[in-house]
Amino acid sequence: MTTDTNPTIERLRGVMLRHGMTQHRLAAYLGVPQSTVSNWLTGAREPAASVLRLLDVLNTIEALAPAIHAAMVPPVEPPKPKGRPRRVSGL
Repeated sequence: MTTDTNPTIERLRGVMLRHGMTQHRLAAYLGVPQSTVSNWLTGAREPAASVLRLLDVLNTIEALAPAIHAAMVPPVEPPKPKGRPRRVSGL
């Protein structure tokens, strides 16, 4: 039994892995909604040719000018607190 892997999905996952990105950060990096990235990664949709070209350009910038590329990668958002906020008395 052979398993076919989608090279586009592998490419997107490679970017996420290389930069420690979540789907939200990848979406911000590419300027698309997070739901679009989710659809790409599940195979429900294929990225447009312009997105694939953008990935080529970003990879080139990463290779030739890492400092510039680093400034283009969205920052890691701090984790959101879970549960209800605590009430502070005496204020």
